[in-house]
Amino acid sequence: MAKYVVDDEIQDLDFRKGEMDRELAPFDQIAPTKSRTIRIALLTEYCRPKAAPYHFYRDKFLRCNSPKDGPDAECCQHVQRSWTCVCLAVQYLNADRDGKLAPGSDIKHRVGYISLAKTAYAQLSEYQNEAPGCDLLYSKGDDDHYHFNGASSTPRWKQSPQREKVTADAMRWADGVKLTEKLGKKLSDVEWHRLIKTGTTLPEEEE
Repeated sequence: MAKYVVDDEIQDLDFRKGEMDRELAPFDQIAPTKSRTIRIALLTEYCRPKAAPYHFYRDKFLRCNSPKDGPDAECCQHVQRSWTCVCLAVQYLNADRDGKLAPGSDIKHRVGYISLAKTAYAQLSEYQNEAPGCDLLYSKGDDDHYHFNGASSTPRWKQSPQREKVTADAMRWADGVKLTEKLGKKLSDVEWHRLIKTGTTLPEEEE
């Protein structure tokens, strides 16, 4: 396995087939389109879901600074607050447009994350409580809302020869650092004040 020198992001490589594909694979969002249902399974056994309130402001996702049981911070006084949850997941790339996999076929996959609003989180929770890690059909309706339906109580990836590869891909993100980043950028109260007042987080130049 490639080794990282954290300070300058240099990699030690072993000239092994496929190592660059794995190590350089991006951590992207998994989401369906209106014309295609996708098949996924959550990988919560490797990293617990992360959730936080946020603001979508000036085309950016920014974390909310208001304390849970305290008064609203300046961000909430000016910008509508929303909530999101992000979860590590595997997508079956060889599922058909309806999310079905051919019986007995092996899987092609990618590991990424899904992002959930409260309604989708509540719907998904029902399946997770009944069969944790189950395969799910993930679709987008004409109302632009996301929907989930059960596909299999036993996730197909755990029955596949690719099981160890899925595990290795999931372990890359198991520390939760990249997943937490997907909740939005964290600004200080001072930066929020500047952003709302001037449109930038940079301090005003002194005359």
